[in-house]
Amino acid sequence: MANYLFRFKAWWLTRSLAIRIIIINVAILFIGRITGVIISAASGGDATIVFDWLAMPPVIGQWLARPWTTITYMFTQEDVWHTALNMLWLYGFAGIFRMACTSRQLLGLYLLGGLGGAVLYALVAYTDPWAAGSGLMGSSAAVLAVITGTAIVIPDFQVRVFLFGMVRIKWIALILAIVFLAGSGLNAISALTHLGGIAVGVAFGMQMRRGHDITAPLNRLLDSLANLLRRKQPDPWQRPKENRNTASQPQRNVDDVLDKIKHSGFSSLTDDEKRRFFDFTNRRN
Repeated sequence: MANYLFRFKAWWLTRSLAIRIIIINVAILFIGRITGVIISAASGGDATIVFDWLAMPPVIGQWLARPWTTITYMFTQEDVWHTALNMLWLYGFAGIFRMACTSRQLLGLYLLGGLGGAVLYALVAYTDPWAAGSGLMGSSAAVLAVITGTAIVIPDFQVRVFLFGMVRIKWIALILAIVFLAGSGLNAISALTHLGGIAVGVAFGMQMRRGHDITAPLNRLLDSLANLLRRKQPDPWQRPKENRNTASQPQRNVDDVLDKIKHSGFSSLTDDEKRRFFDFTNRRN
């Protein structure tokens, strides 16, 4: 079992951050839908129960009982088409984003964009209950933050668009922002949520051009929480210390490589470290 966990950890850490975010979104979509089908078929119960527990509720009393939904809502979608479009745009812009910024900043911007949407949602929904309707779910605000942030940091970067040739990314981002807002239709609260993500992306891009990173405080907080959890309980992915202490030199080397991937990403490895990593993991297959 420990061997399979180690191999999964190695596989997970070698995925880009954008791919990890996409996997989480898609996994929640399918787990929620499959669970709903099973519950509905077995007992006729609520088929949306998973989504309800992860979506940000429309009533402040419910939110106080489920505060985690402020984060989970931005990874939760119950519509396949909606999920596919959001993840497609995230994947495309994340690759461009990484040309100028880091994976840590990408994660921070995604989370801050989602929080920006949640704040505007809460300001309206929790002061005017009639405006809220159903709960809030979807990654649109977070994705829009990445789109707009990328476009402001490197506005003149060009990509090839079918039938239009080379187009500056700032125009693509502007069109996408309009499409997302228009897609809200007459749902003003949905449009406000999207505007929250756009506002965060604009703030990030403007501050980055001045040399300031607004995602840094959030990333430091995430690092502190991760360190606290590691001190409180053993890492389920880590081999026992006694095994590490008696491990062969190749095993100790790959442990160091995994630590480096965790903190700096797979792209930070040297060619020699990549070779040693793949040599070791191939021997374990």
